[in-house]
Amino acid sequence: MLMMASGMTYLIGMDRLIHLVSIDPVQAQALYHSLGLITEALGGGIELVGGLWVLLLSIAGLKQNWLPKTLHLLGLLIGCIGILTVMHIVPYLKDAFGLLQLIWFIWLGVLLLKH
Repeated sequence: MLMMASGMTYLIGMDRLIHLVSIDPVQAQALYHSLGLITEALGGGIELVGGLWVLLLSIAGLKQNWLPKTLHLLGLLIGCIGILTVMHIVPYLKDAFGLLQLIWFIWLGVLLLKH
């Protein structure tokens, strides 16, 4: 939902920005910067929500013992990496989170299709 809200905010904001740029370029510039901040805050700046989601799902998976333990252990690692993106300590944490989460999703999807 946050990603959808981010995308919709950006699209509506850009529509307003296009109309505003010919009327008042100074306000258009302020809107552009505000729009970027809101869009990043909702859906792109950090991976806290995605990290928490994968972490909690992996904890539940370990308790249920339904899918392979290694999948859930990978999920725990991915969740922690996602949460660590809040601190901006390592520049490539967000990229690592995205790539590892992609691998995790593919693995999860294959396992679910087999069942």
